[in-house]
Amino acid sequence: MSTGTTRRLTFDASQENSSPVWSPDSTRVAFASKRNGKWGIYAKLFSGEASDELLVESAGIIVPSSWSRDWLVYTSSESKTQYDLWKIPIAGDRRPISVLNSPSNESLGQVSPDGKWLAFRSDEMGANQLFVVSFTGGSGKWQLTPEQGSFPRWNRGDREVVFSTSTSNGFFTAATFTGAPGTFDAVSLARLFNPGYLNVLHPPPFHPFAVSPDGQRFLIPLPPEAPRNSPPASIAVVMNWASETQS
Repeated sequence: MSTGTTRRLTFDASQENSSPVWSPDSTRVAFASKRNGKWGIYAKLFSGEASDELLVESAGIIVPSSWSRDWLVYTSSESKTQYDLWKIPIAGDRRPISVLNSPSNESLGQVSPDGKWLAFRSDEMGANQLFVVSFTGGSGKWQLTPEQGSFPRWNRGDREVVFSTSTSNGFFTAATFTGAPGTFDAVSLARLFNPGYLNVLHPPPFHPFAVSPDGQRFLIPLPPEAPRNSPPASIAVVMNWASETQS
């Protein structure tokens, strides 16, 4: 429900909190937090009631990327030199389970709305590319991007993925799957727009934008624009300043 107001969710200034992910029913938010020198993923009720619930903790960097009905997918960097994708069940034993763990960097995992597919970023071919694999144990792996791609977001069910062509100042592009259901061999790419998003590169990988359920609106963090009719920036040069300070 939109109220036009903001609500603060975390309050401890000593904590490093980042990468929020909504639960499917929009009642909770999972987020990464570094507390007492250790990374963890916590969940908190959006109402603000109750304390933060620790879901999983790690010696390396971990951040959530997708929350499906039964699973929370997160990016982990146990070695601090490589990213892999893991998941934990929302209910019962929250033992971490490896999803993608290879010599390449896999990150930004996004579970499709029907819970069957996982879109993710990998640098196994050198540059960052986007792929889709089964999230329920089936076979098959499909490459979505002929060139570079990052930040995948499922849109319009399980038949389209929106992504950026670059980690910074790239065009948003829609990859629509035109083949048979459950296959991603036939992909139609449509360039949408350049949002002007400038990525401040720092670990770990996180999603910088969201797509509304109807696929018509994007929420994107952008640098503040200069006020209209503002004077251009200038530089003042002071000559012989050293001699002035000695008089």
